[in-house]
Formats: sequence, structure tokens, C-alpha cells
Amino acid sequence: MSFQVNNPQQSFESQLKKIKEISNTEHLYLNTKLEGSLKQDSTLVSWLKWVVSLIPTIHIAQTSPARVAQSVAKFAEEHQKYLQTKDQVALIDVIEKLKAKCQTLVKGKEQALDRIIDKIKSLKLFPEMDALPLELLDLILSKLAWIDYESCSEVNWRWNEATVEVAKRRATLAIRAFIQSAITYCNRQILPPLVDEENNTPAPDPDDNFWQKVVKDLVNIKDHLDFSKATTFSQLRDLIFCEKIKFLGVIHLRGYEPSSRLERELAPHAKNLEFPWIFNEVFKVSRDLEDCILKGARLVMSKGLFDKTLEIASFLSDEKIKDALLFNLSVELKSSGQRLKAFKVAKSISNLEQYHKCRRILLITPAKPSKLRNSIGEFFREKIALLKEIVGALRRHLTQSI
Repeated sequence: MSFQVNNPQQSFESQLKKIKEISNTEHLYLNTKLEGSLKQDSTLVSWLKWVVSLIPTIHIAQTSPARVAQSVAKFAEEHQKYLQTKDQVALIDVIEKLKAKCQTLVKGKEQALDRIIDKIKSLKLFPEMDALPLELLDLILSKLAWIDYESCSEVNWRWNEATVEVAKRRATLAIRAFIQSAITYCNRQILPPLVDEENNTPAPDPDDNFWQKVVKDLVNIKDHLDFSKATTFSQLRDLIFCEKIKFLGVIHLRGYEPSSRLERELAPHAKNLEFPWIFNEVFKVSRDLEDCILKGARLVMSKGLFDKTLEIASFLSDEKIKDALLFNLSVELKSSGQRLKAFKVAKSISNLEQYHKCRRILLITPAKPSKLRNSIGEFFREKIALLKEIVGALRRHLTQSI
């Protein structure tokens, strides 16, 4: 879901933009309703409007510089929680231009207008998130609970952009550190080859191929970790979830003791790893990893992320899980109208029985809706014609009987 700025902030920025446009337009005069007036009130008209405005329920737009300046200051106070340095400067500039436009009416009231400017200058400004150093922002966000972090992102678009950027950076660093711990462990399992004394040749360890493949794939995941395309927390969660499934797919090989040993080794590291807010337990190892991987991949597929699902499949160490995922992906691609891509994916299925079963499903062409409608129409037309023929025969029989 795309992020939207909340209404109060949006209303403030829209109103401020309107005030600046009126102030910068030569033939318009800002009034006490912070709208544009075509004429400047004379001293008499200004006095009469002031008298009428003493009635509490009536507010007549006035262009008296002093009263307009008070309205600008009131606007600044009411929206102080959104006020930033550039907004403060803009409002002060509005009053300065008001003084220049209405020089004759401002005479003798310069000090009053200067006091209003000083009042706007004294307002406590809304902290500018963009101005905060990334390290300080990182420290602030790392101390917050998930609900507070989410709230920060909903303040306005500036806060959302800043918090998502910090989240992406923290996620990248944390996940890379975790994957590196797994790589370090796997590298320690690759032992120097023993020498066969009879043939004087190295005797390879049968498990080395597994450890080397895992290291290669984990390095690939770590080096290509990229969350830059995420602009919302929802998108960031999806990308992190894909990385989780890829990681589990690399380390899991059903019934293989080294794989089970690796899973047991990483479980406590994943449990104790401190991810910021939404990443808590994101790498929690399930008891049934096969089920976890397939369900996770199907969830990614259900979001329409077919390319990500194919990417996950390419990292799976267990051929059976990989074939099952490719089978489901091919069927989903066919359902979404991508038949050519579905056949291409099906070719990657290593199990021949699964491959042929998948091809049979892909070759089934569903009846087009237009043909189906024509068949139904033809069926009813035949029945109606038969019914008419029966009614006609009955009429002829009744006529003959009479």
C-alpha cells in the first residue's frame, strides 16, 4: 500500500503555499481570512469592518496590514507542530511584503508589525528530520518500540521517507552480519583433504560439496542484498521475507546430517539476533523447514511476485522442494496468462514425472468465455425451437378434434 501524508500536515502545506502565492501576486492583497482580495480597504472601510467584526459570530475579511499580520501569526501558532525553518522564513517574508505593498497604511504601525515578526521568530520549530545526522536518527529509532517506529513514519512524508531509509540500512547491515556468521561456520566445516597413502592422492570429503555450495550461495545472497526499491514498510517486509525463504532454502537439505547440524547451529544465533522492530525473529528457524519454505514461497507467489519466487527456487538445495515450487509457479503463471513463461519455468523441473504432469496441465486450454456463451445460447435455441414445435402440434391436434 502506498504511503499517504496525513490531512493536517497536508492542509498546512497547501494553505501556506496559497498564502505565498497571494503575497507574491502584485494585484492581490492578503486579507484576514488569508485569502486574496482585489482591492485594498480604505481607512474608513477598514474602520467600519473592524466595528462589524466586534460581533463574535461575524468575520469580515479585512486587508488592514496590522490585522492581516496578526492573522498570519495566528496561523503560524495554530500549525506550530508542523512549522519548520523554511516555513517560518516564508511567513516572515509575507509580512515584509505586506509592509511594502501597503506603505501608506503601515505608517506608524511599523513597531507593531515588527513585534508580530518577532513573535513568529520565537515559535518553537518542528524538528526537521532531514537535517538530523543519519547516525543520530539511527540511534533514536533503535531505542523505539515497533508501535512508536510505525507512528514516526506516519507523521508526514518527510518522516516516512527518513524512517524507511534508516530501516533499509539497518536491515541490510543486520541480515548481512547474520549471513556472514553462517558463512564463517560453513567455512570451518571444509577440512583440508586427507591424502590416500596407497595412491598418494587427496581423498575428498563427501560433505565438502555441500559446504562449498552453501558458502557460494550464501555469499551470492549477501552480496546481492538490495532493499533500495522498497519505499514503504510493506514493501520492505516483502523483500526481507523473500531473503528469509532464500536463506532457509540454501541451508536445508532434507535428511542430510550436515544440513541438520547447520540448522541447529544457526537457530540460537537467529533467536538472539536483535533486529529493529519488524525484523524480530524474521530468521526464526521452524521445526519443519520444508513446510516453512514452501508456504513462504507460496505466500510470495500469491502477492504476484513471480520473479522473486523464481529467484527463491534457484537457491533451493533440496531438489524435491525445488520441483514442487517450480510446479506451483508454472501453474500460477499459466493462470495469470503468462503461458510462455510457464512452459519455460516447467523445463527447469528435474523430476520427469513432475515435469510431464506439469506440461499436461499447461497444455489444457480452457474454453474461451465467448465460445462458452455461444454454446449455451445454441443449446437454449434448440430447446425453444423444440418447444414451439410441440406447442404447434398440440394446437393442430386440438383444432382437428373440434
